[in-house]
Amino acid sequence: MKRLSQYVVLLTIVAVCIGCAAKETNTKEDLGFDKATTIEVTNANNPDDVEEVMDNQEKIDAFTDSLEVNKWELSDIPDTAKADKMYKIMQLGTKTLKNSEESNDTLREIAAIVTYKDVPYVRFQTDKTIFHFKIPKEVAQDLSDR
Repeated sequence: MKRLSQYVVLLTIVAVCIGCAAKETNTKEDLGFDKATTIEVTNANNPDDVEEVMDNQEKIDAFTDSLEVNKWELSDIPDTAKADKMYKIMQLGTKTLKNSEESNDTLREIAAIVTYKDVPYVRFQTDKTIFHFKIPKEVAQDLSDR
């Protein structure tokens, strides 16, 4: 019985060590940025007014890296915050069995990030969810300067 309890303790220690050594997740993939083929920067109050289009993969990667998503914290947006810019993350349509013969050249919005004037907050939305985050001030400044 003593030997059995020693094995249980040993297995518990091993399980804890393996769990602690688990690889950190890739936030870019978690949020879908790895699928982005285009990012449109628009005025949040007039989404049809496109200010910039990022369709070069190097620019998209630089943009997503500059977001420092791992430092975002879930938070409520202040009531006085006014929407500033919207970043629409787009990807090419996905081929399915149903439309495998058709060309999927159309872009589809997979997510959007809305920034706010003079406050370090963003709204991140997909077609199914909306989250509000407090972001680092330097990230907020970079997003508002684009």
